[in-house]
Amino acid sequence: MPKKLFLVDGSNHAFRVQYALPPQHASDGFPTRVLYGFTLLFQKMMRTYRPDWCVVSFDTGKSFRNTVYSEYKGHRREMPEDMKRQWPFLKPLVEGFGYAVNQAEGYEADDVLGTLALKYASEDVDVYIVTGDKDFGQLVNDHIFLVDDAKGQILRAPDVVEKLGVPPEQVIDALALSGDSSDNIPGVPGVGLKTAAKLLEDFGDLEGVLSAAAEGKIKGKRGEMLVEHAENARLSKVLATIATDVPLEGAIEDFAPRGVQEEPLRELFDRWEFMEVANKLLPAKVMVNTDHYRVVTEPDDLDALLASLRKAGRFGVALRTTSDRVETCELLGCGFAIGDEVAYVPLVPRHDVHVDPTEARAKVIEVLADPSLQKVGFDLKRDLRVLRRLGGDLPGIAGDIKLLDYVLVAHRRTHGLAEIAKRHLGHNIAYEPGAEPLMVGELARIGGEPAHLAVLLHDRLASRLDDESTRKVYETIEMPLLPVLADMEEAGITLDLTVMDGIFRDVAERVEAAEKRCHEILGRPFKVGSPKEVGEILFDELKLTKQKRTKTGYSTDAGVLEKLVDEHDLPQAILDWRSLQKLESTYLRTLPGFVAADGRIHTTFNQAVAATGRLSSTDPNLQNIPVRTFEGRRIRDGFVAAEGHSLISADYSQVELRVLAHCCGGGALVESFTKGEDIHRRTASEVWKLPMEEVSYEQRSAAKAINFGLLYGMSAFRLGRDLAISREQAQQYMDDYFGRIPQVSEWIAATKQLCRERGYVETLFGRRRLIPEIYSKDYQERMAAEREAVNSVVQGTAADLIKIAMIRVHGALKEGGYAARLLLQVHDELLLEAPEDEVDAIKTLVREQMMSAAELLVPLDVDVGAGHNWNQAKGE
Repeated sequence: MPKKLFLVDGSNHAFRVQYALPPQHASDGFPTRVLYGFTLLFQKMMRTYRPDWCVVSFDTGKSFRNTVYSEYKGHRREMPEDMKRQWPFLKPLVEGFGYAVNQAEGYEADDVLGTLALKYASEDVDVYIVTGDKDFGQLVNDHIFLVDDAKGQILRAPDVVEKLGVPPEQVIDALALSGDSSDNIPGVPGVGLKTAAKLLEDFGDLEGVLSAAAEGKIKGKRGEMLVEHAENARLSKVLATIATDVPLEGAIEDFAPRGVQEEPLRELFDRWEFMEVANKLLPAKVMVNTDHYRVVTEPDDLDALLASLRKAGRFGVALRTTSDRVETCELLGCGFAIGDEVAYVPLVPRHDVHVDPTEARAKVIEVLADPSLQKVGFDLKRDLRVLRRLGGDLPGIAGDIKLLDYVLVAHRRTHGLAEIAKRHLGHNIAYEPGAEPLMVGELARIGGEPAHLAVLLHDRLASRLDDESTRKVYETIEMPLLPVLADMEEAGITLDLTVMDGIFRDVAERVEAAEKRCHEILGRPFKVGSPKEVGEILFDELKLTKQKRTKTGYSTDAGVLEKLVDEHDLPQAILDWRSLQKLESTYLRTLPGFVAADGRIHTTFNQAVAATGRLSSTDPNLQNIPVRTFEGRRIRDGFVAAEGHSLISADYSQVELRVLAHCCGGGALVESFTKGEDIHRRTASEVWKLPMEEVSYEQRSAAKAINFGLLYGMSAFRLGRDLAISREQAQQYMDDYFGRIPQVSEWIAATKQLCRERGYVETLFGRRRLIPEIYSKDYQERMAAEREAVNSVVQGTAADLIKIAMIRVHGALKEGGYAARLLLQVHDELLLEAPEDEVDAIKTLVREQMMSAAELLVPLDVDVGAGHNWNQAKGE
């Protein structure tokens, strides 16, 4: 049997992956889609065919064909930026697999492979060219075959005839006549492959076809085009011919697989975070050694462990509790890790543990409260709160894996320890938290593993903070914010149940009245809360204009109902009912259930959720209380200050527009904010070319919609809908806006371009957000990614600002010895509680700290108010 030489068109494979897989990145923002897909594709191919020799070739730039014809491949889009960054690593990747790479300047990969194919094909060597390029059909013979890896087919001469309509020896002439749109080879207009095949069948070869046309043997328009474009056809033949005389070094023996080159390949996989791939392709390497995990069962062992922790000065820590609920969970034990030495200390009675749990707990809490000892862990805000509830503390936090991962890859949906360990260590956490295991071995693994993973992951992730600005976000914003949020969660906020009950009763009556109103309009009862029944009534019974469909029928969401309010009274009545019913069910019924024994609600602030850097709030969500309606704002009446205290609200004024102005670097926005003008009135003045005093209320409203709409990529259609004007008029408003304030459109365009080049955007403080969809082949996804890029810079910078302000305010309160404390952060607002005799001082302190959180081209303005309840503090 002949041996097999595989020649792989690496460029063809790389582009195939680029447009087949979704984008992906390593934590440092480096794109890895092509490298990942190429790895999987190439390894599968090698396992399937197991060649005796293999050579991969990649294009290196322009070839001699560009000299012959400057427009060769000239219409192709430039290589995507993310692919361009990965291209230099394809060669070392293949060499790491143990296979040869052969390239030649001035030649394409096709020419290198064609030269090798003709040089080595023989009775003893069958050559397989792996490509999706039809041009290679010209090389097929008894010992040269094509491999269509995408379809799993091997093409021989009869297959070339079936696919192209001509035998291999006529492929070049067929391409000369038909041209090749993918390579911008001109050919002869009006001649496709089928026509070319028929002409070659009749007249033999290219020159035979051209001679026949010149002699009038080919009639009509086709003959005329062949005569007119004869030189183009001859040029096309030169372009389509694969060069087989490329000067190449090496012998076939050099192309034998050398086996995986472990160290260089492991280094690449580590950088790109291909840990699962590494586990499959490379020799087994234990990333998480669990052999030395142990449970502390004797008093002497506990003392020795605590002594070693103090001596090390730095260790991993993980509390094990009965649940994730900080206020109610019980502490079961604590895991510690110093390097690969991992121990778990049970803190509840067990028959196989001879350490007094009360004594052990006191000693563990003592060592954790030592500020001179550095601790790393996962979600340490939670551990900090648990310890404080038990009378302990957790100073000296040196690293939090959850926050590290969040800063690096904020675009990922989750940042759980299991996911991070899988991604960076290729390690599966064996046990999920749950019931206390019975076996000591299981206990050691469950209790010690999180602390060990924290140690292993911390340096690994921290090393990826190679960008100074990204490191700054982690070290000066996210980490200092951790104890601030813990203090705020512990503080909570008082909910006046009497006030809430009064609001509930009133809203419940109004819900009932709103439901009756719906029934009266229709003339009969129906289930107002049933979207299906509402849809049938609106569109089948009342024959209102049908809108978008869903799987279960016509949609009746708020957007649909809003479009129908002018056709009938019922859609508005249903909207009114829904608004009131949501207040009743989502807030008025549920909020009292979150009141703790101290009469206060203790929400949880999530640092590692929103990709823009915004905080979120859960259990309950206190950042989503409605403020646009009077009924919604009434709920804030129930949030009150403790006796003898006042609530203080400090809210950044138009902070996102101020950030936008700063980003623009100058122009009308900067000038207006600097002068303290009404920004929306000034915008209207610019757009409609009017003195500011002549701007109407409607024009100011339109300008406000444009100003804020810019931050979220609002379209003319959406603006027209919001302002109840035509799409054409809305587009004219936007055109006038950009025409009068060109700095905005220039900055937006520059931001989109920068995102396309790098795959991410950064806030003014260096927070990075990867936006892989910027490279999507889907137009709608790509446009959404561009809007996301612009919004992320502005909203992310505003998020950084409020976080910095929280850190500054929190620090100033402690430094000044004030009893006032931060309670809530809601978007651009901070809510504090202060004794009555501190209110004036705290209002001044908060305003100063927030205004000085950053130096922008425009001043930061803060609205500050105080009152007994939240609404009063807001001045509402």
